[in-house]
Amino acid sequence: MAFPCRRSLTAKTLACLLVGVSFLALQQWFLQAPRSPREKRSPQEETPEGPTDAPAADEPPSELVPGPPCVANASGNATADFEQLPARIQDFLRYRHCRHFPLLWDAPAKCAGGRGVFLLL
Repeated sequence: MAFPCRRSLTAKTLACLLVGVSFLALQQWFLQAPRSPREKRSPQEETPEGPTDAPAADEPPSELVPGPPCVANASGNATADFEQLPARIQDFLRYRHCRHFPLLWDAPAKCAGGRGVFLLL
């Protein structure tokens, strides 16, 4: 029994098929390429069991680039009823232009835990 919708491959169909397969091959090739210098290991560092991974505790913590000190913006003090606001809101309005918060960034135990970090996006 023959298939009723059987068509021969036209040049346009064949070109689309080849382009699709080429993109899939390139995607797989890029996914398998090493992305960081840490993944690019020399053959001397690999053992017969596989590459050796040094524990993360041996690595020095990454240095944070200190930013300029953030100075309070006093222009909000002239706003009507600024003194009536809670202290935390006043602090937020004075320092909301700051972008560098080293106390928040340099907290080694903020992501500690056996389960790791779960980010819900």
